[in-house]
Amino acid sequence: MPDPSFSASSSIFSTSVIIFSSCRFLQRTFSFFIVFQKILSYIISGQACFRILYINPFYRRGNYMRGQIAMKTALPGRICFCFSRFRIFLFIFFIHLPESSAFERLYRKESCLFPFRKKNTFAGSLLLGILVSFLSFAFQPLAPFQSIAHRGAVQIAPENTMAAFEKAYELGFDFIELDVWLSSDHQPVVIHDGDVGRTTGGDGLVTELSASQLKELDAGSWFSDQYKGEKIPLLKEVVKRFGGKIGLLIEMKGAGSEANLAKEIAVLLNQTLEEGVDPDLLMVQSFNIADIRTFSTLSPQVKAGILVSKPLDMFQLASYRSFADFLSVHHAFLSKSFVTQAKSFGYSVNSWTVTQEQQFAAMQRLKVNGIISDLYPDSSLQYCSTLERLFSFVDP
Repeated sequence: MPDPSFSASSSIFSTSVIIFSSCRFLQRTFSFFIVFQKILSYIISGQACFRILYINPFYRRGNYMRGQIAMKTALPGRICFCFSRFRIFLFIFFIHLPESSAFERLYRKESCLFPFRKKNTFAGSLLLGILVSFLSFAFQPLAPFQSIAHRGAVQIAPENTMAAFEKAYELGFDFIELDVWLSSDHQPVVIHDGDVGRTTGGDGLVTELSASQLKELDAGSWFSDQYKGEKIPLLKEVVKRFGGKIGLLIEMKGAGSEANLAKEIAVLLNQTLEEGVDPDLLMVQSFNIADIRTFSTLSPQVKAGILVSKPLDMFQLASYRSFADFLSVHHAFLSKSFVTQAKSFGYSVNSWTVTQEQQFAAMQRLKVNGIISDLYPDSSLQYCSTLERLFSFVDP
């Protein structure tokens, strides 16, 4: 069994900082392409892991400085690659392969060398480091996630309309994210901007127009003539049509009216829960901390979350947990450490707003719970298929 100190716990293989070094080439060589192809096949199948070991060359012991790396207790299948040019640091790649594998027959010796010419040692080390770093990122396990349609299926239909929500439902999204403002007659209406101009061509602020006035506007023509006559929906219409069939992630909007909006939404969702809708299919979020606290008090069964556009510290994470169940964080501010820390406090974490296929994989590697996206729910699978085709030369 491989040495546990070199094993990767949560990924196929991991990467660390590459420190360029000094050491002569190892004496025995093998074909680069055969070795590399076999290594890739084991890495992709999950049977191998990768580590980089840093050694100070001034610590002379055994044959280290002669580049022979005498590993007296070497396990079968352990391969050591050593590259150098400078007489400062030594970096060693350790790739652990399965014991008693076909590799054991190839590697009777304790070390081998990629056949780079001496004068290209530095360039070879750099290229290999970049390649291994890319592979370590590309082939990390991708965690499952909830797909959340940002304002509905916005690539197919106008945002925040019943048509966009219908398309999102048909495409198989787990949740629909929608934006809600309070009209002048205290009706929660579904629209993103505080001004109706961009999506309807009308004039005025949402908070200064009544629900009936908003209903008269055309919310579809700006997108396509196919959706001419599409209306701004009321929140109660959306909940009635989709409640219990697909998850609803409601974002509270407003400028000074959020407290009243939180109360109106809480009343509506409490009635929806009484009708038997699963509370796990209802979530409410906002940038306004006070209003999320208010909503959580009025409707404790519905998950409440905070929209985050800048990093949070531990004190904020601890204090918000009393009323917030999840965090929706801009993908640019997400990191493995933040996600791990947030989950340790009991939050689930969503990322917003993913607009490129490769961002799905990055978010999945961080193990976020949900991804708010403008793309189709299978975009992550399409991206993974692209990776598989890219590396199809590797034997499984």
